[in-house]
Amino acid sequence: MTENKKGLLQRIRAAGWGAIVLLFAAGVVFWGGFNWT
Repeated sequence: MTENKKGLLQRIRAAGWGAIVLLFAAGVVFWGGFNWT
């Protein structure tokens, strides 16, 4: 049970970092396109 919980926490943490990176990249692209127009 401890191993399963540890794996789940790692998965959630990885998903959270992935979401942050995606939001950051989307924000950069959005602001870049907005400033270029």
